[in-house]
Amino acid sequence: MKSSGGRVRSGLVLVPFGWVGARTKDMKTVNALTNDQATDFGGGVAFYDTMVQVEKI
Repeated sequence: MKSSGGRVRSGLVLVPFGWVGARTKDMKTVNALTNDQATDFGGGVAFYDTMVQVEKI
């Protein structure tokens, strides 16, 4: 896992590449937070902003 180098703006969450479901309690990845619909323009992947709340456990 690479460090972000301190370049992530305050208030944002960075999820590094390679975060797999096998490492989570419910076997889900960050992709579970977003819609999986194709775009209406070209049928490609749609990227969205997603609000999250981070709590220390």
